[in-house]
Amino acid sequence: MGNKGKRQKPSIGGILGSVEIIDRVGDVDEFGEWLQNEFGTKRSDKLLDGYKFFTETAFRVFLHQTIYSKFPLIQEDFVFFRARFEGVRLTSVPNTCEKTAFIKNINDHRRSLRKADSWEEVQTVLDDFKEEVVQPFQNLFENHTFANSDYEIEKAKLLRQKAIFQVFTRFNDVGDGYPNGYYITVLDTDLREERLESALEGYSRTLQFVWSQLVGDEVFKETCLSELHKSERWSYSINVFDESGGIPDERADLDRFFGEVEEGVVRPLEAENGVEIMDDVLFLDREVLEDFFTELTSRTQETGLDTQEEFDYQLLWYQVEFLRSTKIFNGVPAFISLMGGTVNQKKRFADGEKAYVCKFTHPVEPGNDYTYGVLVEASGSSGLADYSGWVMFYDCCGDYSGFSGSEHIQAETLIENHLERDEIILREMELEKDEFKEMVSDMTVGERGSQLSEELDQKSETNRRQTKLGKARGLLVELISYYYLTRKDHSSDNVDWNISFDAGELDVQVETPDEIRFIECKYDPSNQDWEYEFNKLEDKVREPESEKSRQGEFWFWSSPPQETVRRLEEEGYRYKVVSEVVRDAPEFRDKDLEHLMFVMEKIEQDEHRDLDEDIPLGEL
Repeated sequence: MGNKGKRQKPSIGGILGSVEIIDRVGDVDEFGEWLQNEFGTKRSDKLLDGYKFFTETAFRVFLHQTIYSKFPLIQEDFVFFRARFEGVRLTSVPNTCEKTAFIKNINDHRRSLRKADSWEEVQTVLDDFKEEVVQPFQNLFENHTFANSDYEIEKAKLLRQKAIFQVFTRFNDVGDGYPNGYYITVLDTDLREERLESALEGYSRTLQFVWSQLVGDEVFKETCLSELHKSERWSYSINVFDESGGIPDERADLDRFFGEVEEGVVRPLEAENGVEIMDDVLFLDREVLEDFFTELTSRTQETGLDTQEEFDYQLLWYQVEFLRSTKIFNGVPAFISLMGGTVNQKKRFADGEKAYVCKFTHPVEPGNDYTYGVLVEASGSSGLADYSGWVMFYDCCGDYSGFSGSEHIQAETLIENHLERDEIILREMELEKDEFKEMVSDMTVGERGSQLSEELDQKSETNRRQTKLGKARGLLVELISYYYLTRKDHSSDNVDWNISFDAGELDVQVETPDEIRFIECKYDPSNQDWEYEFNKLEDKVREPESEKSRQGEFWFWSSPPQETVRRLEEEGYRYKVVSEVVRDAPEFRDKDLEHLMFVMEKIEQDEHRDLDEDIPLGEL
C-alpha cells in the first residue's frame, strides 16, 4: 500500500550540505583575513596542518555522502554495492560504474590536498575542486532543487541549515579523539598521534571560521563558538579523570563544546526556523536531464588489481562452499541443476533478475580443467540475515578427454544458452589450481577432505548460530527504531512494537492524530523477496479500521542497494537507514554503542565469541 504511485523524491540535502562546507572553507585568503579581524592573528604556517586536516575531513564527509546515498544522477551497480557493503578499499575496486569513477576522481583531489606543502598549493587544489565539483552542485541546487513544501523558508536558508547539521555532527563531534566525519572504511587513514597533535589548533580555528560564516558574527561571538580555539586536546581520556572517577570540571578538550553547541546554537536555530536539522528539506527534481558530472563519471583510472584482489572481485567478496567431484552428482550434473534452478527461481520470484555464475579455468597438460560455481542468494527465515555465498564445483570437468570433455561441452552449452537469453551474469578467471586453492582457503566454508563429518557438524552449528544472530539483529533494529521514535517525536503512548495482526506481526507502529505509520525493520535490505514483503506489509496496512491516512515504511540497518530503492519508490514506501540514525541522531549521543556495533557489524569476525553467552542489556 503506502501511497502507491507516489514516488519518494530524492533527498539531497546531505550531499549539498557537505559541498557547501567545502565552498565555505575553500578560500585561504578569506580565512587569513577573518583570523586577523576576529582575533588579531595571522595565518601562520603552524595552522596549515590543521586547515588541511579540516578540509580533508570535509572531502571525506562529501565522499561519505556520495558513497552511501542514492544520488540518482550518479549510478551505482551491484559490484559497487557489494564492495561498499564489505568495506573493500577503494584501490581494490575496479571501475564498473559511474559512482566508482566519480569517487576515485574526488579521492584524487583529497590525495592532492594531503600532498600540498603550502597555503598556495592548498588553494590550487581547492580552486580545482570548486571548478570541477562545487560549481556543478551549485548549479544543480539553483536550478533543479526544491524545498520541502511543509516549510515556508527559502531554500538557501535550508541549505545553510543542512551544512550546520554536517558541521555539528561530523566536525564538532570529536569524542573518539578525531572528527566523526573523518573515518571511511574504503579509504586509507592517517590518525597518527603526531598528526592529530600538530593539527589541533589549525583545525579548531578553521572550525570556528566555518561556524562564523554559517551562523553569523553575532551568534558566533555570543556563544561558545568563539572559544573553540582554546582547546588543548581533542577529547578527554581516562588519564584526566579525577580520583572520584568523574570528569574534571575544568576541561580543556575540543569535544567538551559539543553539548554547548547543541544547546546554545543548534536548538535555538531549530526553534527559530521550525525545522530540525536532521529533517529532509531539499529534494531533487526528477526531471533533470542535464548531465552535470560527465567529466567525473567518465574519466576512469586504470585499476591494477593483483591476483588475490581480482579473485575476490570475481566472487563479489562472497564466501565459498565446495562440493568436490568425488561423486558424479557433485560434479557437472549438480552444477547444471543448481544453475537452472537458480535461473528459474530468479524468473519467478526476483522480478527477472539475473543469476550469477562463475567459471575458473585451470591450465593443465594437455588442455584445461574447470571449476564452476553458482551464487546462491538466501536470507534467513526471519528475512533479517544474509547467508548468500558461492556453491563451487571444484575441478569438475576438463576440455581434453572422454567423459570429462563431454561434461565440459554440456556445461558450456547450457551456460551459452543462458547468456543468449540474458538470464545469467558470467564471471570468469584463469588461475592455476594450487593458486586457486590457496586463495580460496580464507573464503571457504564446508567440506574439508577426511574431516567431512566434523565439518558438517560444524556447519550445522554455524547455521544455528547464524539464525540466532539474524533474529537477534532483527530484534535490535526494532528496539533501536522504537527507542528513537519515542525519544524524537512521540511518546511511548503512540508508538508500539511487535504488534500482532491477522496478517502477521508488525515490527513498529506509530499513530498520530492524522496518520498511522506501519514500519517493518530489516537488518539487511539485500536478498529480500520484495513482492512477498510488499504484499505482507500491504495486508497489515489495510487491517486496522481507521479513517486516518496510512503509510507503510521499511527501516534497514544498512543502506539498501539502488535497485531496492527503485522498487521501494515505485511502490510508494518510505525507508530509513537505522545505522545512520544511530551515528548522527543526538538521541544516541553519549550512549555506549561499542557492543551494539560489535553485534551488528563485527561478530562474524570473532571466532571466540559464544553466541549463547548472555550479553547484559546494560552493555548494549
